[in-house]
Amino acid sequence: MGSATQPILCCIGDSVAGKPTQFVMERAFRQLRLDWQVITVEVETNCFAAAVEGMRAMKFAAARFFTPLDSLAVGLLCEGCPITQFVGSVTSARYRDGQWDCWNGVGFGIVTSAMEEVAASTASPALLPVVWLYGDSLRMRSCYAAAAELGFAGKILWSDGPPASDLEAIFNGSPELLKATTCVASGEATLTELSAEPVEAEELPPLLIIDDGSTHRQTEQFDLLKQLSARGPTTLFADRRHQARWGPLPATPWRLVSELEQSVMSEVYDFYRWTGQRPQAGSIREAYEEYLDF
Repeated sequence: MGSATQPILCCIGDSVAGKPTQFVMERAFRQLRLDWQVITVEVETNCFAAAVEGMRAMKFAAARFFTPLDSLAVGLLCEGCPITQFVGSVTSARYRDGQWDCWNGVGFGIVTSAMEEVAASTASPALLPVVWLYGDSLRMRSCYAAAAELGFAGKILWSDGPPASDLEAIFNGSPELLKATTCVASGEATLTELSAEPVEAEELPPLLIIDDGSTHRQTEQFDLLKQLSARGPTTLFADRRHQARWGPLPATPWRLVSELEQSVMSEVYDFYRWTGQRPQAGSIREAYEEYLDF
């Protein structure tokens, strides 16, 4: 950081009421005995550029950006990064050697959680997981960018996403990911891809479905999920707007990862990337739940 002062994590938004980040991070810093300070500031959008310059001048160690400042941060902090431009949002950043290292924590939280699901699975290690991305939302793009950076090993089916040519141009540094990605025009086409797996196989690879929360796709998604319900071990990362809808799914080897759990994993990832130390997910979850009970 180039400074002997106490590292500061600055949480910044044009409206910060109800944001749990400071409470959660202060708890984690205390538990790991890290001498960090967390501040939360409210900045109007037209003053955001000046605020970023102020953080740089004061050598703040890290930042968390709340909507809508997360989209403005793309142009101010990482204008030359095609992957960040592709995602369209920066939720988190680390300041090192005069440069901002930026990312969107939503996708990293989901993908790290997905990788843990696969690692804990009883499936054969030879069976690479299948990830179904549904829709062309910020959430889906963030997940794909995270998969590229984390070296996710598995097959990716992306329904109604960006053209394959766009992915090839932006993620040319991740040839294995591109090779493992199939872009299809609709959810029905994804179902066809999944149905192509040999039915006589003794064991099918784990399926991880990431829901993008698009209301206009809700009925189609639910119908497709019902058709997949007999497929085998499946994990669904649901958006909060759809979370209650997945309850009526038939009794199957499904696991639902709630939005709270996804948020916890995002905080765990960000904390590690900010500090180099990994907090216990259970401690982050407890702090979240305590804050939400206030």
